[in-house]
Amino acid sequence: MAASKPGTMDVWLRRLRAFFAAVFLAVAAVILYHLCFPAIYEYAAARSFAGDQWYDPYRAPDSGPVTWLRCNFHAHTKLLGGLANGEQSVPEMLDFYRARGYDVVGISNYQSIRPAMDGEEIFVPVYEHGYGARYHHQTVIGARRVNWLEYPLYQERRHKQHVLDALRDDGEFLVINHPDRSEAYDLDDMRALTGHHAVEICSRFAEAEAHWDAALTAGRPIWGMASDDCHNVERPTQTEIGWVVVGVGERTSRGVYDALRAGRFASVWAKNHEAPNRLIQCRLDGDLLRVCFAEPTEFIRFVGDAGAVRAEFNRTDAAEYRLRAEDTYVRIVAQTRGTRHYMNPVFRHAGEPFPALAAAVRPIATWGTRAAGLLAFALLAWAVLRALRSRRPAIAAEPVGAFGAPAEIAAPSPAALVLQGERIAVRKTT
Repeated sequence: MAASKPGTMDVWLRRLRAFFAAVFLAVAAVILYHLCFPAIYEYAAARSFAGDQWYDPYRAPDSGPVTWLRCNFHAHTKLLGGLANGEQSVPEMLDFYRARGYDVVGISNYQSIRPAMDGEEIFVPVYEHGYGARYHHQTVIGARRVNWLEYPLYQERRHKQHVLDALRDDGEFLVINHPDRSEAYDLDDMRALTGHHAVEICSRFAEAEAHWDAALTAGRPIWGMASDDCHNVERPTQTEIGWVVVGVGERTSRGVYDALRAGRFASVWAKNHEAPNRLIQCRLDGDLLRVCFAEPTEFIRFVGDAGAVRAEFNRTDAAEYRLRAEDTYVRIVAQTRGTRHYMNPVFRHAGEPFPALAAAVRPIATWGTRAAGLLAFALLAWAVLRALRSRRPAIAAEPVGAFGAPAEIAAPSPAALVLQGERIAVRKTT
């Protein structure tokens, strides 16, 4: 009788079980990665700005007079043959913005840094980080490389801090994008997170003044930025709605980075495409904060802790506010014809305006959690492999006869054995 072999159905069932086992382990790996890989932090305490000195972001640099540049750092062009990002090519996008008086065009394609183009006087490499489901995105300005660390399924605060920490050294200036989109960052996140330089307060997908004030009230010295977040220049609702005017000491990318980090820029939000007013000056003289525009505004507001309006002036081109003892920061919002100017805040400090605020990694908890994740995955993999082996179909053993011969070969009879023995004996005697 022939040896039995696994049938075709058995082979396919075994392959199907192996496939589902691989899928199960892959899903388990992703879940354990999200649960166990991000660092565990002790966040810097939320403390209001304090001290007897005031930081003025609009103070002229030591290098001399300031040149103001119109810039947009959040726009997208075609990528992967048009399958992702925007609708236009890089040259088309650059031509569009240059024709409208922009000095710097930061094209922030997802996970991609474009090269400089011919005729580009000031090239600022930019990319938008993030490819998850909940729009936890950041703009890396002055980017040196693309970082692929991400938690695409979900993010708690420690995931967000881990990403910010990873991106901090990848560029010159780090912005949290549209924090209110899909509740990507809540107000408590903004009070706790560190490592970024600015938050996108106005764009096609952002209206996040409250997030900015939450961070400032917690003593986080960050700036507010406006942008287009444009994906198609042929749609007016995506272009020239948000930009920044940056005061540089030199017309170079380094000049742009230095001005951004110092906060020497104003954000303009022109959602309705109304012509913006022209800012003449914003400066701090002692404890007197002054602002002046080229034409009368609808209002000028001085905003302080938790977004409280400290003072408001209507139908005027200039206003001033004397800082009070209870003020920890004050920022200015001015509106003309529905278009707004957001000025970066002045804030208190005790000699060091930008202290080294950082979330401290708890190493024992972090590495203990990662080790537990690796162990859990190893045990899962062992259990799955063991289950697969136990389900292999048994192959029937080949039957044997009384003397170890296959069953189909008859064993010799005793008489035949005796006869065979006699023949062997005769051969030996002869």
